[in-house]
Amino acid sequence: MKRNKVTMRRFKQWVRTWKKDSTGISRSLIPNAGLGLKARREFLPGDRVTRASGTILDEMERTFSDSERILQISPGVYMDMSGKDEWEGKYVNDGPHSGRMANVRVDAKVRHCIQTGKKWVYLVAIEKINNGDEIFLDYGDQHAWGADEENTLDSTSVRL
Repeated sequence: MKRNKVTMRRFKQWVRTWKKDSTGISRSLIPNAGLGLKARREFLPGDRVTRASGTILDEMERTFSDSERILQISPGVYMDMSGKDEWEGKYVNDGPHSGRMANVRVDAKVRHCIQTGKKWVYLVAIEKINNGDEIFLDYGDQHAWGADEENTLDSTSVRL
């Protein structure tokens, strides 16, 4: 019985910090960057903002990858978010390489979705994010964002 109470408490905490439609994809504030991810509600430090999914890479695989969407999860562990069916986190732009401060960080625990088979991580707020603010992450020195065809849509806003 005690285990069920702990599990339920964690589930309720997750529901409180993760709400469907809490982020949306729209044009980035970064010139020529294509799309970005924007907050549709307020987030406080420690709140789970969104999820990023992709293929897990080690240092060698990252070195030989030509992907522009490689996120460092922890030392020697990377995630390639370039797949067309990856989750909304792939639209979070690299803040520091575009003159913006990062407002989320990567939760280094890699999770696995049983239904889809995807590997994913949470992106967690490191400062207060207001409704309408664009979400930025520090991708690290190995990477600089650029615009590409996959990062463009006809519509200016997409509901997740």
